[in-house]
Amino acid sequence: MAGEKVRIPFTVTIAASDKLFTTSTVNATADFRYVLGGSATLAAADSTTVNHPVTGPYKTFASTTAQFSQDGDRLGIQAQGADLWGSVNEYGAMYLPGKEHDGSTTIVRIDSQDDSNVWAKAGIMVRNDIGNANAGAGHVILAETPGNGFLLDWDSDGDGLLDQQASVASAVYPAWLKLTRTGTTFSGYYSTDGSNWILVGAGNVPSATATQDVGIYAISHAPRTTAEVDFSGFSTT
Repeated sequence: MAGEKVRIPFTVTIAASDKLFTTSTVNATADFRYVLGGSATLAAADSTTVNHPVTGPYKTFASTTAQFSQDGDRLGIQAQGADLWGSVNEYGAMYLPGKEHDGSTTIVRIDSQDDSNVWAKAGIMVRNDIGNANAGAGHVILAETPGNGFLLDWDSDGDGLLDQQASVASAVYPAWLKLTRTGTTFSGYYSTDGSNWILVGAGNVPSATATQDVGIYAISHAPRTTAEVDFSGFSTT
């Protein structure tokens, strides 16, 4: 009948993948033949990204567009985010609540990082409350960037905004990051082999509470652009 709608449900099965994120495109075509003669063809396409579920004890938080994936000790973040510095706090994070303390050592390996911008950041984040993007004090990050090497950024005055920075070297993948805490002083290191550590910098974060959240994070530093970072071997003591 003229003007009626036809709805045809279908199921798409995406093949299993060992990648942390898999993007597939679905193409659909419909051919029509009219009773009084003539025909028409309609086509449509869409893409979808599939991830592995994140399981406890990890929690996730995003103050920008982001999604997360976990496959054993392999962790992945796809995130946008204009910046993570000063008054801008846009990031996606996977973290362990309350696991950072005086004497902590946190290590992670960055296996790959999309080069969305020379200032794209990924690495270790510590904060009194990672889920409070705009006001979480005690804030410090250890980062790798595609174009500006390794960074240690920290909040020196307790307002939750990153305002101090130390930087060294050039990016290499894979790379290992290590963040240690002694009192309220945080020291960041990087390694190209997981054994020999080079100091990035150290900073005092007087607003760090006795226990803090600790985890990994990523930003693309490119509005409306999603960048993927793959991590492995995250540990904190």
